[in-house]
Amino acid sequence: MTSDWRFVQLVAGSYLDQGLTQRYAADPRAVLAEFGLELAENEPIPDLDGAAAPTVVNDKLTGIDAAIVPGYCWICWKSQSRPELLAA
Repeated sequence: MTSDWRFVQLVAGSYLDQGLTQRYAADPRAVLAEFGLELAENEPIPDLDGAAAPTVVNDKLTGIDAAIVPGYCWICWKSQSRPELLAA
């Protein structure tokens, strides 16, 4: 389940919404159902801790467009190197 994109959304949402985290702690099965996820009765409740969540990889990205460089603005790079990409 932890590799399902809906669970990844739940984990991300839990970082942004403390109420979601509290509701998950109180009734995880109900919150999972809100995200369209169901657990078998004997299946353990997955942890929302980001460290326990898998790494999400989009292997369709390539080159500089896929690079995440701290402090580097992708839009600034595009506007300088390929301004036609920013044209409306």
